[in-house]
Amino acid sequence: MRGFTLIEMTVAVVVIALVAAMGIPAFVGAGTADVREASRRLSGLIRSTYEDAILNGETRRLMFTLPASVVKISASQGVVNLEPDKPILAQAEELKKDSEDKKTGVTDALFGMQDLVKDEAHFDETGEPFTLPSGTVVREIWIEGMDEPTKEGEVYLYFFRHGYTQNAIFYVATQEGEEYSVRIRSLTGRSIIEVGHAEWKRR
Repeated sequence: MRGFTLIEMTVAVVVIALVAAMGIPAFVGAGTADVREASRRLSGLIRSTYEDAILNGETRRLMFTLPASVVKISASQGVVNLEPDKPILAQAEELKKDSEDKKTGVTDALFGMQDLVKDEAHFDETGEPFTLPSGTVVREIWIEGMDEPTKEGEVYLYFFRHGYTQNAIFYVATQEGEEYSVRIRSLTGRSIIEVGHAEWKRR
């Protein structure tokens, strides 16, 4: 029973090295593919929620508890007082002018938005929550009116029956650090998906 020759052993080592080299990029790429797919699905959810609010004549909202892998979807038939030609956040500011204890940052934006949704606008969940692909989360969110993005707590994105949502950026990431940004356009509900951490700008 003969042993392996030096040439045979060298060929075997080269083959193993080539297989390993091909496997490493494939493994790393899986994280990128996952976060890209998660961003695409989130973009689709936002667009469909925007359209559902218009078609059903409802106010709808998405609730994120950061870091979020699950998104709750709810709807309300309640009345929301809005002036069509004035941005939502500008109206929220007007509602807060008489408040002595004025809030700032994330709390400020959410406080104003809640004031626009009257008491009779009770929200009920519309069905099963939306779940991102395994291993991905919405790590951070910036919504128009916030001083800076937030990484914790409950955050709501509202969709109004007359065809308006909020300018926002959702930062979708994996545990390995791969990140995509989903930028929302308020007047269309459409998204732009960007690689990496997109720049936000307070309006």
